[in-house]
Amino acid sequence: MIGFSILSYLGISVFAISGALKGIQKELDYLGVFVAALLTAIGGGAIRDILLGQPPEFIHDAWYFVVVVGAVLLTSFFRHHFVKSKFVVYLDAIGLATFSVLGAAKGIKLNEPIQAVVMVGLLSGIGGGLIRDILLKEIPMVLKGEFYATAALLGIGLLILLNAITRLPLELSMYISVALIATLRSLAYRFGYKVRSL
Repeated sequence: MIGFSILSYLGISVFAISGALKGIQKELDYLGVFVAALLTAIGGGAIRDILLGQPPEFIHDAWYFVVVVGAVLLTSFFRHHFVKSKFVVYLDAIGLATFSVLGAAKGIKLNEPIQAVVMVGLLSGIGGGLIRDILLKEIPMVLKGEFYATAALLGIGLLILLNAITRLPLELSMYISVALIATLRSLAYRFGYKVRSL
């Protein structure tokens, strides 16, 4: 499906840039920045496919690596504009949204039960950022009370609902759900909303 491909490459691009930016902020060398970008970009999709019993897509699609290399080069050229900004947070919101919805949609297409769709979608969405933060010795954003996983769950819930009670094409439902997650996460960051901690 065209929608799956577009969202896959979008998610890979923004997560690769966010991983590269974090690597630059941590003063990694060129290889370190590339590794951070690559693992951030493919982590969520790999988790999704493994959970669904399928080979990870990046194994068979060389364009994944081309996109990551392009994202790293772009980031290195414009690093002075990005490193001191909060741009990475908004990129991460888009990556979270795209991979959460892609994971859930793939579960729906495979007729998985709702609980599996939710878990695959959530782990697909947070996987790349989780790997990035652990790799760079940071507390993962999802564990710091940020409105992060909750935004993903709301978007996944919307996708399941739209697929169950409307006649909208799955691709259109995916784009609507991506927009919801990215908007909720970005607004929560912009206005400082956090999930209450214990």
